[in-house]
Amino acid sequence: MRLILQKMSLELSKQQIISCYDDLARSGRFPDDTYLHRTFQGIIEPQIESTKPLDILDAGGGSGFFGLNLASSERRVTILDLSLEALKTTQKRSNKINSGNKVTAIAGDVENLPFLDATFDAIICIFVFSHLNDPISAICEFKRVLRHSGQLIVSFENRYWHIVAEGLVEKYSEAISLLSASVPIVKAYGILPPVRLYTVLEIEKLLSDQDLQITSFKGVRHLTSFQEHLKGIGTTDAERLMYNDLNALELEKRLTDSGELLCLARHFLVCCEKKHEKRHSF
Repeated sequence: MRLILQKMSLELSKQQIISCYDDLARSGRFPDDTYLHRTFQGIIEPQIESTKPLDILDAGGGSGFFGLNLASSERRVTILDLSLEALKTTQKRSNKINSGNKVTAIAGDVENLPFLDATFDAIICIFVFSHLNDPISAICEFKRVLRHSGQLIVSFENRYWHIVAEGLVEKYSEAISLLSASVPIVKAYGILPPVRLYTVLEIEKLLSDQDLQITSFKGVRHLTSFQEHLKGIGTTDAERLMYNDLNALELEKRLTDSGELLCLARHFLVCCEKKHEKRHSF
């Protein structure tokens, strides 16, 4: 894994990220429907209240895997992304499942959402904070467009998983660099853009500073994902090894369900709720 450690003044290039996902969408190689996607979907679905009509935003929804799965007669879903080619894929998939007027695809930036205040009952934002230069702006925007007691579900990639992974293959200088970097960014997924990493404490502060109350904090892909470093293989091959071993699958499921070894999960899925704002009486 080649490390790209940068200060935020260098920034992740949005245009490069858009270009990458445009190319993936055009080629039909958009990276979705993996074990990680399906596990996240299994966690997200029960979190979204389904007893009343809901307006849901899939922020940075790409080709629509999560948003289209959430759309139903009681759920109106807006899928927002910077990649126009990904949104074309979303539209094709939406037409294929005949979602009708329950799904809207719109181009936009999560750091500057094109919506009025209090527009959505729930927001999901998956695999997006890995590419953000200004995660605080994105959280502020989510809070702004959420209704009272609205739900926010967002994923992050774990800095400490990557530190351990480097240490396991005796790349200690890289591990030290990741440990000490103010903004750790790694090139970890071949054809995908570099990803920004977070710790549990950073995530908790990011959300609590905006009065978002965490209701669930799950880890996904723990020990089996270390095979990438130990065997020198890619993410897809490591996932294939896991699928071929029922004990490996059971182990990962138990770790996700129990919360044990959260610090060694490669990915976090965090669910939180917008607190009622206190009104001051004069």
